[in-house]
Amino acid sequence: GVAKALGNSAQQTTVGQNKGTAAYMSPEQGSGGRVDRRSDIFALGIVLYEVTTGRRPFTGGSQIETLQRLLGGRFDPPSAVVAGYPRDLEAIVLRAMAMDPMQRFPSADRMRVALEDFESVSRDQYVMRREWAAALRSPRARWLTARLRGYFVAEGIVG
Repeated sequence: GVAKALGNSAQQTTVGQNKGTAAYMSPEQGSGGRVDRRSDIFALGIVLYEVTTGRRPFTGGSQIETLQRLLGGRFDPPSAVVAGYPRDLEAIVLRAMAMDPMQRFPSADRMRVALEDFESVSRDQYVMRREWAAALRSPRARWLTARLRGYFVAEGIVG
């Protein structure tokens, strides 16, 4: 998934072993359930949340606390974190981060199309606030955006 695309999969995961950073795990991965591409969609949703809000949706003092918060599925929606957050972008983020994998985008390509649609509409409808624009220019946002693009390239979705 995302770790593989970023070149972080040096070790094999054995049955029953959980690998990865709790802050980017899907609920099914965190609970030891079956994972598939929709788990990567959840992780992409977390990255998009972080890029656009400047903070992670699930944080704790340790990996265990972070995992407990993730499994509880409670986090502030982006609009509660950033004033003026675009509703259409929030819908994309929340769909990607749905606790039920069946409610997420069925593929990264479908998520990409939704983001492209938002981008084309947002040019006409939204005027970014200064804080919003500054957040998107931060080094962390640029780093995360590069990783998100790297995933799409690794999956063959964009060139």
